[in-house]
Amino acid sequence: FNREYIEPKAHRYFMVADPVAISIKGAPQKEAHILLHPDHPEQGVRTLLGTGNVLIAQEDFKRLGEGYLHRLMDYGNLRLEGKTFRWISGEYEEYKNAADQGKIIHWVPKESKLNIEVMMDNGQKLQGVGEEALSCAAEGEIIQLERMFFVRVGQKEKNLIRCWYLHR
Repeated sequence: FNREYIEPKAHRYFMVADPVAISIKGAPQKEAHILLHPDHPEQGVRTLLGTGNVLIAQEDFKRLGEGYLHRLMDYGNLRLEGKTFRWISGEYEEYKNAADQGKIIHWVPKESKLNIEVMMDNGQKLQGVGEEALSCAAEGEIIQLERMFFVRVGQKEKNLIRCWYLHR
C-alpha cells in the first residue's frame, strides 16, 4: 500500500552506487532534460549535462557487453568496442528499434560532487554519487532513486546527503 500512495508523488533522481568513470569517444556535450516524474510532467524537469565523461554503477559497468547498443538514459546510445566506449547517437528510437539492443542505464556527470549515503534496511550503508538536482530535495522528502528504490531524504550537508531506505 505504501508504494501506491508514495509512487505518484515521489520525484526521481539518479544515484550511481560504487561509481566507475567512463569516457565515450565522440560524445557531444548535451543537456539531458529528464522529468521529475515520468507520469506527471507538471512536476517539472531536472537537467544533467552530458559531456562524454560520466559515472555509471559498477554493477552496470560489468553488464555492458560488447556488440550491443546500450543507452545512457535520456542522453544517448553507445557501443563498447574492445575497451572503448563509442558514441552512436542521441536518438531513443534508434535504441528502441535496434536488433542488438543492450542495457539502459542511469548515469551522472563525472563532475558530480554530491555524495549519497543510504542506510539500508539491513544496517549496511550504500555509498554513491548523485546528480546535482538531488540537492534540491527537502529533508524528509520521499524520492525514488531510479532503477533502485524509494528513500527518505535525511540529513543534508554541503556535499553529502544521507537517506533512509524505504522499499522497492
